[in-house]
Amino acid sequence: KYIIRLVTILSRLFLQPHEFDDCRFDVSVNDCLWYLRARNAEEKQKWMDMIDLHKQADSGYASENGLRRHGSMLSITSATSLSTASASSFKKGRGLREKLAEMETFRDILCRQVDTLQSYFDACASVVSQRTVHDLNILQQHGAHAIDFKGEAFTFKATTAGILATLSHCIELMMQREDAWKKRLEKEVEKNKKLKEAYKLVLADKRKTVIIGGPDFEEGPHSIMHEEEFFDAVDATLDKLDREEEKKKVFSVAKPEKVVGPPPVTSLQPSHPQYTTINQVVAEHMMHADMTAADFASTWMLIAEDGEMKVYKREVEENGMVVDPLKAVHTVQGVTGHELCHYFWDPSIRMEWESTLDSSTIVEWLSKDTLVTYQTTPRCVRIRFNVAMICQTIVQPPQTGSDITRDRVKCKIQYSANVNPGGWAPASVIRVISKRELPKFLKTFTNFVQQKTSDLPIMF
Repeated sequence: KYIIRLVTILSRLFLQPHEFDDCRFDVSVNDCLWYLRARNAEEKQKWMDMIDLHKQADSGYASENGLRRHGSMLSITSATSLSTASASSFKKGRGLREKLAEMETFRDILCRQVDTLQSYFDACASVVSQRTVHDLNILQQHGAHAIDFKGEAFTFKATTAGILATLSHCIELMMQREDAWKKRLEKEVEKNKKLKEAYKLVLADKRKTVIIGGPDFEEGPHSIMHEEEFFDAVDATLDKLDREEEKKKVFSVAKPEKVVGPPPVTSLQPSHPQYTTINQVVAEHMMHADMTAADFASTWMLIAEDGEMKVYKREVEENGMVVDPLKAVHTVQGVTGHELCHYFWDPSIRMEWESTLDSSTIVEWLSKDTLVTYQTTPRCVRIRFNVAMICQTIVQPPQTGSDITRDRVKCKIQYSANVNPGGWAPASVIRVISKRELPKFLKTFTNFVQQKTSDLPIMF
């Protein structure tokens, strides 16, 4: 009673996997519904496969059990009802495992047929080889129990037809699976294509976003400008400075700022708080200025050359940031080192040649040769400068009794500049600007000094 009831339940059982939960599946029988949940997706799939397998076996659709129960006689009937069985197995969801089990059963049937035929032929061969005279009644009795070759032939044909049909069905299942995977792949490719297009649209919208912020969004590590835009802005600013410099030369000369009190007579005393710091900076510049030719060639690298002017650089890192010191070596005719240093250092005439300044105010005189100035520029750039101009006067001795003229005087200049952008500008930008502006500045300044001193007595 209970077995019949169980078979009835399994035959009417319906499995439904959950749409969103991979570990849950529902089992319904008539008007009853059970909600089941496994520990993981693999365990859920095992339960569903086993329930489906028992459902098919108990409902009379298990191919393996049926074939092995009926033996070779089932292969004879399969020849006539093969298409119906294949269609039924397909409708009932028979998979490749069931079909492989069918093929194993067909193989066993063929093996038994081969063994039967082999034993019969062996018996016949032994009778012929022994050449023994047998009683006719015994031979007739033996012939009555001989193998039914006609039946075995039908069985062989039906079994081979069943193998071919099952193999064809396996191929059909594989093709269906391949088509399903192709459709799934096409869906994934289409979904991937849509995601890529959406990603490109998001990137395009992000690039078009305009952020109105402070100067940190225009320069420095938080800048949203591209490198090409940054270089274009730098070139435009430099061109603007060139035009302002030309206007300043043609129309007017800016008035120097008033000196705050007379400078002290004595130089900076060793007891001054800034004495050690200033001497360290000066000593470092002098060390690189007094280098031999071999040491200079091994330490500095030539990056630009224009006539007698040569620009060198050293590759230096400071706190993980690239800081390349630059040095320009130049020779100027008709001026002395004293004159060049005077015009370079004197704050009263600095505004005449320094075109990048809006104003220059003396804050404090530390000594006769040391002062603190407050300078304003058109644009606030967070960069630290450490510059030095070291000059050497070379005099060609005149003839006896004659005065030294400017055509016998020349000055060898070593102008060094250590620029630390502090991360607010890329190192590549600093290198490009320095390589362009350093020779330009030195030419402008030396021409200014030559014009100023051409009609003045020589200052040694």
